[in-house]
Amino acid sequence: MLVDFKEREGHVEFKRVDSVRKNEKFRALTPEAQKEYKTLTWWLCRQRTANRQGALEQHQRLLLDRVGIDWSPLQGPGPEKWWAKYKRLEEYKETHGDCNIPRIYPPDQDLASWRTTQILQYRNGKGGKKPDLSEERTKLLEELGIDWGVSTVATP
Repeated sequence: MLVDFKEREGHVEFKRVDSVRKNEKFRALTPEAQKEYKTLTWWLCRQRTANRQGALEQHQRLLLDRVGIDWSPLQGPGPEKWWAKYKRLEEYKETHGDCNIPRIYPPDQDLASWRTTQILQYRNGKGGKKPDLSEERTKLLEELGIDWGVSTVATP
């Protein structure tokens, strides 16, 4: 099924189905193709988990490598998206004097959620879990003044 998908679509880049439903390309697929995409997405998620846990057989890993599987898709959003959120955090800090966005922040709830995700990924890295925050992103956020100990701030 995965090889057939790659031959037909030209890629094996799967995103979590929850975020894909908002994607126009996904919505344009036939119901059968959407089902196949969802099935492959969750199957591949299980393969990645097995690989991280050392439970994936070497021959299985080699076969998936040949197809072109990205084993670390959760390293965060593409650089453009991450930088856009980082810039919004800079603006927040300029206005409020710190990076402690309230957990519920109607003016920019997306930014509040992103900041929480950065802290969780930082903590994952410290605990040896994935997804973790890259050293480069950690350094940038530390230079900006993020407090890793504050995951949520009460709503003002």
